[in-house]
Amino acid sequence: NASVEQRYAFIAWQYWYRAVMTTPSKRALQSACHVASVLEALSDPTPGLDIYLGHDGNLDALSSLLDISWTAPPFPSSDLPTPPGSALLFTRHSS
Repeated sequence: NASVEQRYAFIAWQYWYRAVMTTPSKRALQSACHVASVLEALSDPTPGLDIYLGHDGNLDALSSLLDISWTAPPFPSSDLPTPPGSALLFTRHSS
């Protein structure tokens, strides 16, 4: 079994790989359909609940298209740390 320090070291390498291999525009393009669906649901004034499941790449795409960011210590924060188990919550309010 890996120690906590070893897990963080592995995640740091995974994060580095993702940062080098994917650009914000590539992330946004790869999840365009998913992001369009989320934006459509947010613009619908009808009461209800929409749940979307995805991966860190989907969260990265949303961050690129919506110009949002976050920090998640102890993960590197030069771009977007999207640690395991992370999520975004959007609340729709009536006007």
